[in-house]
Amino acid sequence: MNNKKVGNGFEAELAQLLYQKGFWVHNFANKAAGQPADIIAVKKGIPFLIDAKVCSKDTYDTRRIEENQKNSMFLWERCGNDCGYFFLKMSNGDIRIIDHNTMLLARQHKQTLNREEIYDMSIPFLDWLNRRDTYG
Repeated sequence: MNNKKVGNGFEAELAQLLYQKGFWVHNFANKAAGQPADIIAVKKGIPFLIDAKVCSKDTYDTRRIEENQKNSMFLWERCGNDCGYFFLKMSNGDIRIIDHNTMLLARQHKQTLNREEIYDMSIPFLDWLNRRDTYG
């Protein structure tokens, strides 16, 4: 399976997971090229901008953060929203969440994050969900 299909599959899976957890979800998959994120999810009136990535080799190349993504996530935050998030699906199925600002800081120091670094700077999907439930 090619990378685009794998990525689209994870976006659909993540959108479904978020929906099942009470979020309103819109997946931008297969929309116009150059989109700044993959998913917008809203819960209790709070929107979240999400970029979903599959890390099949348990690494993440920080150069994959495109300029339009960086700029859009900065603007998203300046408009009073929570920061943007990167949801990384690891080879064992774990979903790890790294906020946009932490990812950009990592990018300044490393081109590729390995599994240990990803786990050190991220939080598990269920922890992220539990934090969202305390909003509102």
